[in-house]
Amino acid sequence: MKPISPHDPLDDLIAAALHGELSPEERTQFDSRLNNDSAARAAYQEARLMHDLLEKTHRNVQPDPAFEQRMVSGVRRKIQDEARPRETAWESLLAVWALLRKFPRRFRLVEVAVVLGIIMVLAGVALGPITNGIKKAKMELRIRQARLQPDSNSPMPTKRRKRGTYGWLEATPTPVAPPSREAV
Repeated sequence: MKPISPHDPLDDLIAAALHGELSPEERTQFDSRLNNDSAARAAYQEARLMHDLLEKTHRNVQPDPAFEQRMVSGVRRKIQDEARPRETAWESLLAVWALLRKFPRRFRLVEVAVVLGIIMVLAGVALGPITNGIKKAKMELRIRQARLQPDSNSPMPTKRRKRGTYGWLEATPTPVAPPSREAV
């Protein structure tokens, strides 16, 4: 269990300690941290056990010779893909418009309808979170107002019913005895 801190150097210190790469001052800082922090001590113990287990079981295992080359080329390919500009939604819309303009004049109405439909979808996607937030804020306002000013027209119940009542009856119903045989 690791301590929760966004800029905690504990992971780096643990890795360096496991591989014997701590300087003397880092070693004293690390030892004092382990003595004072039980979470750090537990994290170091867990990492040491895992390190020892991996050392024992995979001592002679080596990656294949092309592993490093595959990793380097994968990183380079990812960097090149991120550097390439991506098409925006409006650019896609313009591309669809250009494609639809190649149709004959009799399909102009269809062309305009398709482009307007795409614009409506894009606007709905862009404005969806905004309108949902507005709806949620209005609902919360209504609930807050109903709690502050209870009245008979309020859709929110202000009082809880007593257990066993039916709401429209004030008292609980009394059981009716079955008819006797003499009456029949």
